[in-house]
Amino acid sequence: MLGRHQYQLASFHPPGRELRQKVHAQYVDISQRRGNDHLEVAGFHSADLQTRDGAGARRSVAFAGFADSLSTRYRATTTQAFAEAAHRFALSAGALEPFISMAHVQLRVGKGQESGGGAALALGGASMRTSFATAGLRGDTRLQWGASSLTLRASAGWQHAFGDQLPVVGAVLGGQRFHVTGLPIARDTLVSEIGLEAAVGSNMRINLGYSGALSPASQNHAARAGLLWQF
Repeated sequence: MLGRHQYQLASFHPPGRELRQKVHAQYVDISQRRGNDHLEVAGFHSADLQTRDGAGARRSVAFAGFADSLSTRYRATTTQAFAEAAHRFALSAGALEPFISMAHVQLRVGKGQESGGGAALALGGASMRTSFATAGLRGDTRLQWGASSLTLRASAGWQHAFGDQLPVVGAVLGGQRFHVTGLPIARDTLVSEIGLEAAVGSNMRINLGYSGALSPASQNHAARAGLLWQF
């Protein structure tokens, strides 16, 4: 049986940007080998991230007899924390890993004043606190394609959101107060990922991937591609 504990602390503040990040991460793994090629790994991972950024937005308003172009800047702070417990079963051709995770996201948006014409809004501050619980299964396998080594990774899980699910911001126009709502966060979502990594020679790796989130009310799809060249 083998145990491993790792703690990481990082901060990020690029010059010339209103952005600050702090990350605390902790990893605890306990592994036990059974037989020659079967390895069980139980792990607990946790981290928290705080981001402060200056954000901006532009919009256009146009209808019969009226047109306006508006912009605003405001500050936003995002705090995220997550914890995950997983049990990894290493097999001869890959691994399977059931997992359960919990994440909490808190968003705070400062006040803003649009600049432009008569359609400019005075925007109030807002905050959201939303938590996400996810249970699922991930796996990976290694393949050989000619002289190239391929690694295929996939995961699927059910995600449940609770807490604040509808973003709401107060606004004022011409002395009239009202609220602006955004797209709601789905309560139950099927989340999935699939990725392929190929080693091309000894110094180059290609990564291709897809991730999706499906719910009765919305769908999110994303594709990614990457090239790593070591020299």
